[in-house]
Amino acid sequence: NASFESAALLLADRFPILKRRIFFHESAYVESRAVLGRRILEALEGTGYPVDLVWRNVVRAGEPRHLYTNFSLLEILDEVDTGWRPEPPQRIAVLAHMFYDDMTPEVMSYLDHFPVPYDLYVTTTTKAKRTAILEALERFHINHVEVRIVADNRGRDTSAMLLASKDVFDAGRYDLICRVHSKKSPQDSYNSADLFKHHMFDNLLWTPGYVANVLRLFQEQPTLGMVFPPVINIGYPTLGHAWFTNRPLAQRVAHQLGLSVVFDSSTPIAPYGSMFWARPEAMRKLVDFPWAWTDFPDEGGYRDGGLPHVLERLLAYTVLDSGYHVRSVMNRDWASINYAFLEYKLQKVAALLPAQTQDQLEYLQQAHAQTNLLGAMKSEVDRRYPRAAKAARPGYRMARAIGRRTLRR
Repeated sequence: NASFESAALLLADRFPILKRRIFFHESAYVESRAVLGRRILEALEGTGYPVDLVWRNVVRAGEPRHLYTNFSLLEILDEVDTGWRPEPPQRIAVLAHMFYDDMTPEVMSYLDHFPVPYDLYVTTTTKAKRTAILEALERFHINHVEVRIVADNRGRDTSAMLLASKDVFDAGRYDLICRVHSKKSPQDSYNSADLFKHHMFDNLLWTPGYVANVLRLFQEQPTLGMVFPPVINIGYPTLGHAWFTNRPLAQRVAHQLGLSVVFDSSTPIAPYGSMFWARPEAMRKLVDFPWAWTDFPDEGGYRDGGLPHVLERLLAYTVLDSGYHVRSVMNRDWASINYAFLEYKLQKVAALLPAQTQDQLEYLQQAHAQTNLLGAMKSEVDRRYPRAAKAARPGYRMARAIGRRTLRR
């Protein structure tokens, strides 16, 4: 199909039609045909066509993961400050939830990389923490500072953003919002927690030049609604499983919010860790919803399947639903680390499968279906005929072992 597989060449020859399907077609097929969406987009921009109209149309048409992959919406940004500054200046607000007030100097060491003025809104949980935070902020030059005490810590940084900082999103007040928080992840191992923290902060606020390049992205892409680091995958089992137990509630909340985007099948496009840059108007449906503190779980309910983890996965979907697109950003250091591990993990899995990606997917889908069918049959027999099920268990174990040996081959 030349209109699909040779789109860049056809655009160069002034062929006036670009298939919309390219943007959200199955990425395994696109990869197998070496169709590079980024090259197609460059050719389209060269024709003078208003690309903003394309983005506003396709962001709701298919799984965001396909759009993200097919058009390489991961930006590896330079950290060198070229002296670029936006004109007119962008009005920027930073939302920082500081539950761990002792992290204030560390967080500010990143925010100090802003090459332009910004307003800082800090939320925390007690008067003592507010005092400590204000003292730590005294040595930094910030355009405007407010430190607010939240009425309740139910929902942690998520409720602090949607309730205690809701006014910061008011229409016309700011052009961009940078959202960070004091992330320690004490429930994880030291290595994993430290990696997650640096994955967030380094890829959002690495150097003054890096931040300037993030601002440039927003200025050059009027339909860019949000940027965030790519999915964390080192030390965390996110790839292919990042919905965890959050999808059922996410579907219900998306319906309540009036979101009409297509959900990703396995790993939703999302700012994992809930730190990002965004245009306030791209988040209207989420911010304008009448949330209450009691909607959020207390400390004992803060886990996968709860509202904060669900909303983390709906942030980018809210932006897409509003007609904006999203991108991920990384610095060169983290791109190098991540690519090496991703290549290793992929080749280890691929070595046990057929050569082509599409053939691998078909093989695994068939194996998954067979496993599910065998499990369903076993459950039904257990329920209806418990005595027969007990007698059949040795045969079931043998069949399962044979199946596993077959998959290994």
